[in-house]
Amino acid sequence: MRVFVFLLAFSITKLISAQTEQGAIVFEGNTSINFGSLKVNSLHNIFTYESGLPNNSLKSTSFSFNAGYFIIDNLSINLSINYNYDIVNYNNSIYNDGEDSYLSYGVIGRYYINNLWLWVQAGYKIGQISEYSFLENANYAWSSNSIAPLAIEQNGSEMVPINMFLLDFGFSFFISPNISIDPAIGATRTTWSVQNISFINEAGDATDSFDLAAKSVQLKLSVGFILHLQ
Repeated sequence: MRVFVFLLAFSITKLISAQTEQGAIVFEGNTSINFGSLKVNSLHNIFTYESGLPNNSLKSTSFSFNAGYFIIDNLSINLSINYNYDIVNYNNSIYNDGEDSYLSYGVIGRYYINNLWLWVQAGYKIGQISEYSFLENANYAWSSNSIAPLAIEQNGSEMVPINMFLLDFGFSFFISPNISIDPAIGATRTTWSVQNISFINEAGDATDSFDLAAKSVQLKLSVGFILHLQ
């Protein structure tokens, strides 16, 4: 029995080693879900009755396609294109959930540990949504906790940049010599920012122009299907 276990472990290790050698190519389809909170930064004393936007829950779902190349043994660089769908829950009964969908693009580095099936990866992705969509969601969050609903002055044509940083840990379970299932757990930090806007309440009181930024740190669960080519 011990001999069988040793031979099995040795065979798996050799298989993973061959799939992670320099020059190997991988293609991956991946789906993930993220849970976290949405918090607005650097917003103080805009009105006497409100010093900042409340925190709200954020759930994100993404579908990704990645293509990678092993630049050295065990280390691949992957290009990623993603479809993202976000839902913001305002934690109140007045407004419906806010929803946004957008494409994002990025680069990911994945390192396989000691030729085993365990791996760690870090990456950076960028995307954008319309300024109107971002401010509409911010206004809902604000007015849910304010005396009066707020109007927003904005250009209406700007795009809000989205920046995502990720760190994941996972493992590869090979169902054939060239195909693996890769579940992972990790964290994603997302930031949004828009410049030169102002809020106006029903009394006509307005803020000076200011910049509005939001961030979210989320727990990420994902699973991918990877085709390994040598």
